[in-house]
Amino acid sequence: MGDANTTDSTAAADEAAITSGEAETAPSESPEATEPPEETTSPESTEPPVTTDETKPPPTTTAPLTDPPATVEEPVAAQGMVDIAKADLATRLGVAMSDIGVVSIEEVTWRDGSLGCPRPGFSYTQALVNGTRILLTANGVTYHYHSGGGDPFYCANPQDPLPPGGGDYGDV
Repeated sequence: MGDANTTDSTAAADEAAITSGEAETAPSESPEATEPPEETTSPESTEPPVTTDETKPPPTTTAPLTDPPATVEEPVAAQGMVDIAKADLATRLGVAMSDIGVVSIEEVTWRDGSLGCPRPGFSYTQALVNGTRILLTANGVTYHYHSGGGDPFYCANPQDPLPPGGGDYGDV
């Protein structure tokens, strides 16, 4: 009996909504179908109702975009430096880049502004310089590329950087 009263009151509410113009669907449709239009016409709601297409989370601008550069950009930067060195060596030797192997790439401290590649007749700053040394191989020969923060360059007569852990001025 309680079910009959609930059914009668629901039908009466549906009929009242139809005659007042608040409902946009026929009374035979389920109440779930009438819910979204009621939300969009409500003066209290300033946002449209969420549909299944809009349930995707918005793009985040926190953790993925603010990771420290050391974990994201260093490998990309190192690979870019290797690519520059390989392209230069491929041009010099007239071989394909795929014919050039990478022996090593390491962060080093150069003893002075020559970046481990001094040229006769030139003067260099007498200061320690952080940089990179890339060793490539082609046709059984090892080639040295050095950098001090910029693009790597070929060094025909390389000098060794400071040993790891070095860097005291007494070592220069």
